[in-house]
Amino acid sequence: MATRLTGVTRLDDDSFEVRFVVPFFYAPPYASLDLSAPDLARAPEAWTDGLHERRARPDAATGSWRLERTADVRSLSPTVISVLTRIQAYAGGAHPNAWFKVRTWVRDDVSDDARWGRAARPCDVLAALRRPCDPDRLRRAVIVELERQDAAWVVAGEVHAGTAWLLDPFTVDPTGLTFRYAAYEVGPYAQGPFEAHVPFTALASDGR
Repeated sequence: MATRLTGVTRLDDDSFEVRFVVPFFYAPPYASLDLSAPDLARAPEAWTDGLHERRARPDAATGSWRLERTADVRSLSPTVISVLTRIQAYAGGAHPNAWFKVRTWVRDDVSDDARWGRAARPCDVLAALRRPCDPDRLRRAVIVELERQDAAWVVAGEVHAGTAWLLDPFTVDPTGLTFRYAAYEVGPYAQGPFEAHVPFTALASDGR
């Protein structure tokens, strides 16, 4: 029903590498989704950028150039599919960078020809799963979890339950929703990325 598509391009001196790993479905109901986009579409631009950067800095001590995009399916059901893409890049600066891209699709009908639609909000997914969703409660749960992890800008109040983008980086996991924040989003680079997992049980009105 599915496999993984891997593409690697590198120079022989190991100073340049572009790697893409994406899921590939060839059977319904998931075959209609192009999960390789936009990852593979980024490859030609990445090759050009990286090779130009490497040529411009041939003697740099930190001259290697890397880009890796790895897409993982976090949840798969007849009505929901959620994909997390981890991106790691290094272009010769003080340190590498890493960030996330998330995509989730839902559909109301389980027939093979039912259309998938992108879910922009966690509540769209929870509705497809027939689960309750209170956005304010969800926001508070995320902030409590980030505070527990001492995310500096949450502790300082710069990022809070009312922050507009707080619920944007979500994926659906078997036990709940996970929100992932790259370095610089809820804390400085030194703290690294953060994950805030909110179990389905925490969203139920009776706590079960």
